[in-house]
Amino acid sequence: MVYSGLRIALLMAGLCLASATGVPVAAAQAAPGFVVTFPQGSAELSMEQRRVILAAIRRFRENCRRRCTQIEVIGHASPSESPGTAVALSHQRAEEVAADLLIEGIGIDQITVRAVGAAAPAVPNPKNEEDDARNRRVVLLLH
Repeated sequence: MVYSGLRIALLMAGLCLASATGVPVAAAQAAPGFVVTFPQGSAELSMEQRRVILAAIRRFRENCRRRCTQIEVIGHASPSESPGTAVALSHQRAEEVAADLLIEGIGIDQITVRAVGAAAPAVPNPKNEEDDARNRRVVLLLH
């Protein structure tokens, strides 16, 4: 991981990274947000993914500052990823995105992180790799 030392610091600082299975997030996903997708089995961020995170930060700072106080980071895995590692992988994905938010100056008290594994797929029955890729994601919701 790129920010493994930072991730440890986040954990020690008290950022609660909840690993929950079966947590419904459909209602939260209906809100406007940003989606960062990941390759199969990966939690590393590319420059393209960082652009999505930066767009969320810009929206949070410019358009949402008075109305929004939190960025909710929800990590997901695909049902096709190993069931034994899906929650851990979604957790790693959410941690990486949260680390980028912190590096860009978002306060630790403004970030809420959840990991739901494969419990809430964007595409419940993926028919191809493109559909499956939509499930390997982190959703950023501005509240």
